Amino acid sequence: SGGCLENKFRMKMTAAFRDDTAPLDKNCGCQTCWQFSRGYLWHLEKAKELSFYTLMTLHNLFFFSRLMQEIREAIEKNDFMTLQKKWIGSS
Repeated sequence: SGGCLENKFRMKMTAAFRDDTAPLDKNCGCQTCWQFSRGYLWHLEKAKELSFYTLMTLHNLFFFSRLMQEIREAIEKNDFMTLQKKWIGSS
């Protein structure tokens, strides 16, 4: 990731993405990640294209929808603490 990941929940678009052909998140199934590379998204942000914000919103909505589904499933299985450790470590 070129050192661009701040943590599991945030990512900065830095110049390291300029020529990166990888998806924003290789484990994500959203349209943004499937159709656009980090390099292209970096370009959109630098060019101040409004489509950058639309694509990032789609990615974020997909991410949180998937996270909420994992939370619901973990609660149903009475195994929320395992999921919590996966996402934020033990507390």
